[in-house]
Amino acid sequence: MLYAQATPEACFQIKDVIQTYGRASGQVVNFHKSSVVFSKNVADCEQDRVANLLGVEVVESHERYLGLPTYIGHKKIATFLYIKERLAEKLKHWQGKMLSGAGKDILIRVVAQALPNYAMSVFQLTKNFCEDLEQMCARFWWGSTDDKRKIHWKKWDDLCHAKEEGGLGFRSLSEFNSSMLAKQAWRVVSNPDTLVAQLYKARYYPNGSFWNAKEHATPSYSWRSIFSTRNLLIEDAEAILAIPLSARSLDDRLTWRLGKQGTRKILKWQCPPVGWLKVNFDGAFTPSSGKAEIGFLVRDSQGTFLGAVGKVVTRVQSVEHVELLACKEAFGYVMEHGLCPVNILANLGRIWSMILEAEISSSELTSTMEKLSRNME
Repeated sequence: MLYAQATPEACFQIKDVIQTYGRASGQVVNFHKSSVVFSKNVADCEQDRVANLLGVEVVESHERYLGLPTYIGHKKIATFLYIKERLAEKLKHWQGKMLSGAGKDILIRVVAQALPNYAMSVFQLTKNFCEDLEQMCARFWWGSTDDKRKIHWKKWDDLCHAKEEGGLGFRSLSEFNSSMLAKQAWRVVSNPDTLVAQLYKARYYPNGSFWNAKEHATPSYSWRSIFSTRNLLIEDAEAILAIPLSARSLDDRLTWRLGKQGTRKILKWQCPPVGWLKVNFDGAFTPSSGKAEIGFLVRDSQGTFLGAVGKVVTRVQSVEHVELLACKEAFGYVMEHGLCPVNILANLGRIWSMILEAEISSSELTSTMEKLSRNME
C-alpha cells in the first residue's frame, strides 16, 4: 500500500520505483489487480487522470489490508462484523457435533476466542461488540442453538474467573483487548526509534512524550485505541515491572538439543509469517510398555501461545511411529478446527525413506504414513 499526492509527478515517481524494484527482484506488480483510493478533496477529472497514468481502477475504499480494516468510521460494529460472521460460521459447524465439556473448552479457548486477537491487537472493539462475541460463545458452551435455547447456569463473568476461583478461565474479551493495546503502547514507549513510534510522536506529541501527550482533535482510530490504555499503564506499570523475571541467562525462546556426537546446539523458535499460525509437535516413547505420550502446541506470528493438546497412545512400535502419530494428531486438529493458514513443522521425508528402504518393516506404521500423506495432499 503506497501513499502519495494526486499529481502526475507522484505517479511517475511511483512507477519508476516499482519498475526499479521489479528489475532488482524479478517480481512484477499486476496493475490489473491494483486499485487506487482518493480523498474527497480530489476532483473527478484529476482522479481519472491519475488512474489512467497508473493503469489502475478507482475504488471508494479498500475494505481490508493484511486482514485489518483500512478505514474505521462511526459504524464500528459494521466495520468489524466480519469477525462475528466468522465466529458464527465456526460455532454453527461445531454445534452439529457431539462434544464433551473438555472439547468445548478447547474450542472456545483456542479457536473462538482467538479469532478477534489480530484485530484487538490494533483496534479497540466496543464493549457491546465484545459482549456479543461472548454471548455467542456462552450459547455454544451451554448447548443453545437457533431453534432451542438452554439455561445458562452461570454468568459469563463467572466463567472467566480462574479455575482455582470456581471459573473456567475463559477470557473477558474487553479486558483482553485493553491488555493487548497496552502492550502496543508499551512497545511505542520502549522502542522510540521504530517507524511507528516516530510517526506517532511526529503527529501526536512532537514536543513531549507519550506520558504527557494531550488528546488530539482528529486522531486515527489506531492511535485513539492505544492512547486509551495510557492510564492503565500509569496505574499498573510499577506493579508489572515489579514482577520477578527468570534468573536464566538464556532467552525464553532458546532451547538446547543434544546432537548425535554428544554436542549441544542452541535452537531458536522461528516465527511464522504475519497472519499465520505455527504448530510444533513431539512425543516420548517407552519401548518396554509400548506406550507413548504425544502432544502439540499452537502459536501465532508473535509467539503467543494459543493452545496445546497432549494424550497417551498405546501399541507404539518405534520412535518414528510416535512422531507420525503426533503429526497425525496435530494435522487432524488443524483440519477439524479450520486453523488456516498454518505451518506444521514435520520431518516426514526421513521416515518415509526409511520405510521404502525396508529399514522399518511395520504395516501399521506404513498405513499411518500413507493416510497422513493423503490428508496433506
